[in-house]
Amino acid sequence: MAHYEGAVAIWRVSSRRLEDHIRELCAKVGHLHGAELHKTLAELRTALNEHSGRLRKIAAEGLLGDQTQPERRKR
Repeated sequence: MAHYEGAVAIWRVSSRRLEDHIRELCAKVGHLHGAELHKTLAELRTALNEHSGRLRKIAAEGLLGDQTQPERRKR
């Protein structure tokens, strides 16, 4: 369920699975060194960015409702 952008996996999964993946990466980081650590940190950063983006979207939809979509001009 991930596609790869360079060496970093971009997760397009349910919020629950994304949160589980973030937990797994956090647990893994404490045991890694060198290149594997940097790769895992990059993957963790990407997963956290995806999660925060989802939270921003939920917050915006909750606050603005349908106003989150730009209005179309009528001719």
